[in-house]
Amino acid sequence: MELAIRVVLNSGEVIVGEIGEGGEMDFTAIGHTVGLAQRMESLAAPGTTALSATTARLVRGEFDLGELGEFAVKGSSVPQRVFDLLGKASSRDRVEAAGARGGLSRFVGRDREQAALEAALERGLGGEGQVVGLVGEPGVGKSRLAHEFVEHCLAEGISVQRARAVAHGREIPLLPVLELMRATLGVDDTDEPEVARARITASLDALDASFDEDLPLLFDFLGVPDPEQAPLKVDPEARQRQLLALVRRMMHARSRIEPAVALLEDLHWLDGASGAFLEELVRGCAGTRTLLILTYRPEYSGESLRGSHCEQLALRPLPKSAAEELLGSLLGEDRSLDGLADLIAARAVGNPFFCEELVQALSESGHLAGARGAYRLSKTLGEIVLPATVQATLAARIDRLPGRERELLQMASVIGYEVSEPVLRGVSGLTDGELSDVLRSLVSAELLSERMSDNGVEYEFKHPLTQEVAYHSQLTDRRRHLHREVALAIERLESEKLDERAALLAHHWQAAGDPLAAARWNARAAAWIGHNDISQSLGHWRKVAELTVGLPDSPETTGLALGACIWGLDYGWRLGITEEEARAHYERGRALAQKSPDRTPLFMLVAAYAGVCMMAGNLKKQAELADEVDRLSIEIGDPDLRMVVLPALVYTRTMQGRMGESLSFADEGIALAGENHALGGRLGAFVCPYAFCLHLKGQTLCYMGRLEESASTFEVAQRVAVEQGDIEAEAAIGVTSVWLARFSGQTEQVLSHVSRGHEIAERHGAAIVRIW
Repeated sequence: MELAIRVVLNSGEVIVGEIGEGGEMDFTAIGHTVGLAQRMESLAAPGTTALSATTARLVRGEFDLGELGEFAVKGSSVPQRVFDLLGKASSRDRVEAAGARGGLSRFVGRDREQAALEAALERGLGGEGQVVGLVGEPGVGKSRLAHEFVEHCLAEGISVQRARAVAHGREIPLLPVLELMRATLGVDDTDEPEVARARITASLDALDASFDEDLPLLFDFLGVPDPEQAPLKVDPEARQRQLLALVRRMMHARSRIEPAVALLEDLHWLDGASGAFLEELVRGCAGTRTLLILTYRPEYSGESLRGSHCEQLALRPLPKSAAEELLGSLLGEDRSLDGLADLIAARAVGNPFFCEELVQALSESGHLAGARGAYRLSKTLGEIVLPATVQATLAARIDRLPGRERELLQMASVIGYEVSEPVLRGVSGLTDGELSDVLRSLVSAELLSERMSDNGVEYEFKHPLTQEVAYHSQLTDRRRHLHREVALAIERLESEKLDERAALLAHHWQAAGDPLAAARWNARAAAWIGHNDISQSLGHWRKVAELTVGLPDSPETTGLALGACIWGLDYGWRLGITEEEARAHYERGRALAQKSPDRTPLFMLVAAYAGVCMMAGNLKKQAELADEVDRLSIEIGDPDLRMVVLPALVYTRTMQGRMGESLSFADEGIALAGENHALGGRLGAFVCPYAFCLHLKGQTLCYMGRLEESASTFEVAQRVAVEQGDIEAEAAIGVTSVWLARFSGQTEQVLSHVSRGHEIAERHGAAIVRIW
């Protein structure tokens, strides 16, 4: 059967089938869409182009439709309405189209805020990049105002990228940042890696050819690393600075080509790692043709909005006249309604979402008869008792739902604000037809919303408050059970993205009451985010430490708890850690490590604690620990581990003035590596321990006055560092070459050496290298 028409809406393709000679009908789609890919039976009028009810809701307002009646559909327990596609509707903007689908109420009372956004956009288009924060209580209309303004920008041909934080997002690093970056680069998290890399490359090439060298870093950050071109291994703190600098460069490059608007919603749920990127976005807007719009509740501090190019708009409750206009559009003009709008307005106190929910609640409870905009009062005003809060209104509406609809809405609330339909199907156990029926009912009740995407129909809660109330309307035991089922479904359905989903899975397992599984996934999340943000990684390791306290002894729990101690120290000496916390990590870790016949964890623990002591200036304790690390590495007999520890031993002996021992350790490392210059590079803080042994040997020779030997050693160290991509070794060599130039009397070379080291450190080095 040939296809009749392809409808493209909001970047999602919908293929509508044609009725065959036998009266049969196939609906198919690009991607999976519940309620769209269905076989329609017993349909007359061959040649007619028909749509299912789900598709009709999505395209109503953009196409003219006629109703064909109800027909039996395989997989559905009830007859389905079928619509005739008559043609494209008369021209109207997208908001009107969405309103025609019943998804939006009248937009009122925001003239002041719209004017402020228009003024900010005008300044932004003129090259004075602007940041506007929309702050207000839940339900006051932040998202609606942002939506209306974004639709206006799109109608004007202005590029718009959007992302949002979600309620469980504080536990999931970089969720909105990844969403925004993918939207900017035209990729989806479901794209195959090679497809994503091609789209990222094309997007950056369109901005500036100079971004080619950043591709490996960006591929790796977005979870599609190129197996043939891995990014340079750098300190995580340095990697984050590279990413932040890249974000700013991308903003400026894009601004030279076209103006842009970016919308980031619900900052009150933003995670710490995303917060650093947000600060960079805010700073980067200045001087560009960019308008960044942020939405958040009052509990968010808004500290990121600093600078003369930033402003905050506080959304107040609607004035009485606007609330009356809104309620008039929702209720209608039937005389039986006299006095009802005043009653609702008094209770809603100018909150538009509360107004909508109260009207919907009265309709569902039978107090109102008819449809939106054409209601009539079926009971007296005296019989109406309005809930005191919007949360109570939502709870009453959810409680009145039929059992199957209520259960599915509660399941969806556990998944999150944006509802993964495959996960929901896996948790609910419903057939496709049954799931389609219930989702359709929840969308009709305006508790969920549906929208088209490249992957078909996607669902989300109409408002974050709806999700919050649905979530808390369940007993604790049921929530725990659902969190477990959701975690299992994500593990099964998204197996290729488990690193990125690790923090989300940790959240679900902890909520499910399984601390061991939660610790396991927190450890995986820590390892993944550690490449980009070690402070966020440290937060996950701290959770591992908390979750493993009191768990029964086992090799796994011991390993997780010990890992938390080791990484707590390793990241602690980079980020700053109190002596008390460091000692607690060390003592607990040492007790755990003593239980294992494997000495490697003890080696790593002692080495990390030695780093903390060195940074604290306790060189005596650091030297004692270095001696133990020396003994342990010999006892273990692993060449990689031995190679990792040798630079630290060289440094320690040099600081103690034991120059002969320092040279011996350096020569041991040089001999141990031999032709394998990458030995030990997969472990520890050094990309290339061999390069550091050469560098530290040159430094020791310089201090000893053996200047010619020092110079020749530095030359070899520099060549090896470049070959192995150890940019921190390059920076360190630049710094210590200053002393060689000074002692050699070549003072004219001092500035060039330190400038080279400083430039490398600023671009790639960790904080300690930059300070050095």
